[in-house]
Amino acid sequence: MTAEILPTVSGTVRSWGDNQGGILLYPPGKYTFTRGIPAPFFPFGGRIVGTKVMINCEVRDLEQFLDNVQMRMNGEGNPLHGLQFSWKVESATVTQDPTGRKGATVTLTYDADTNPIFHKMFDQGDKKASAKLRLTYTIIGDELTIKYSIKNDGQTDIPNYTNIHPWINTDGKPVKVSLPTATKRIIYKNHVRVGDEPATGQYDFKTPKKIDVAYEEVFEVEGDANHKATSTLILPDGTEIQTTQDVRQFKYVKVWINPDLKVASLQPLSDNIGSFTKTKEPTCDIIRPDKDQDREWEVKMKIIRPKPEMLRLEAGELPSRYPNLDVISPELVPWASENVLFYFEAVRDRIPEREYELYGRTKESVADLIGRLVSGKEAGVDEFERTANVFEPYRYGSDESSITCNRLLAAMFILQGEHKPGDMSIARYVNECLIRSGDIKQNSQP
Repeated sequence: MTAEILPTVSGTVRSWGDNQGGILLYPPGKYTFTRGIPAPFFPFGGRIVGTKVMINCEVRDLEQFLDNVQMRMNGEGNPLHGLQFSWKVESATVTQDPTGRKGATVTLTYDADTNPIFHKMFDQGDKKASAKLRLTYTIIGDELTIKYSIKNDGQTDIPNYTNIHPWINTDGKPVKVSLPTATKRIIYKNHVRVGDEPATGQYDFKTPKKIDVAYEEVFEVEGDANHKATSTLILPDGTEIQTTQDVRQFKYVKVWINPDLKVASLQPLSDNIGSFTKTKEPTCDIIRPDKDQDREWEVKMKIIRPKPEMLRLEAGELPSRYPNLDVISPELVPWASENVLFYFEAVRDRIPEREYELYGRTKESVADLIGRLVSGKEAGVDEFERTANVFEPYRYGSDESSITCNRLLAAMFILQGEHKPGDMSIARYVNECLIRSGDIKQNSQP
């Protein structure tokens, strides 16, 4: 997994993905505050109606003190989502989880006390506002953890309604959404909550539902015994983006899908949209002055790629589907091309370095050879055999690694065998690997 973070552009995660590509929507070669995964919004996480907000029981007009900020108005209210900051990098370190998996952690900080707009919003006469913000991104394996904290070290209360707003690229295609713990649909008018109703019927997302139109709804969710709730966005290629939130910190999830923008988002919300625009004290979280206490929020996002399914043949089908075990079935060629790299990535780090060195290979040279096979090029006989020998000793067990090694070797030999259609030994080896992996069942002797 890799990620690119832009500290000075609102602490935005510009890209996040694996060797199969990134999942975030962000314009290449540009810098913007409204794509990728921006830092949690502060102090309000969504649109507001007009420009007036309620802060500490006092109406403030943002337009009067948002210097050089264009507050564009449209039918959906003001699109401004909180204030935009330039964060500082406090540290960037290698880390690991309790199981020993290594990853990377980047910590950003922002001192709101240096922001004149912040003071205009929260100062109360001689009482000065001050807050220290901290944002930590950690990537380990297929998971991105976002930790966010605010310390109010000033003299005034700070209302805060925040959310996490990932922009997931859909290519404009339909997606599926699963909200297994959603209990209520929140009803809004002009971005102010006016009621709720049970999340039933068309609003029941306990099983994934396909959405192929513009969609925007907010749901209240319940947590498990550990107060966690997980929502899932399923992309057109089957990739799942799981978002897990602590309902004590984030009680709501906003489902936002815009096919025109080619984006979808499941957004954890800490409070009601519009909680800043009420005519009384906001319902959102009030962070009281306490220089020794941090208010914290945490969200975990996980990428789950679909696992390639082998062609599975039940006992008794082999003779009809494979009339000649000395020939590679043509239907396995596209499977090999699509999945060979996936299988290599699954086992590359499980093979000891000494095995690569024994046959004069490296992980990079193996990846290069596989890339050539996928592009339709034939590998040299010696180079191919030395590569295959790296994995050959590890295909005779019954564990997942052995099964994957058999599939990897089968895929490699299928692609190499395309250039040697009369070589029966290649076909027999492929079938032996697929029988060992359990993807075809042997009911006759080759």
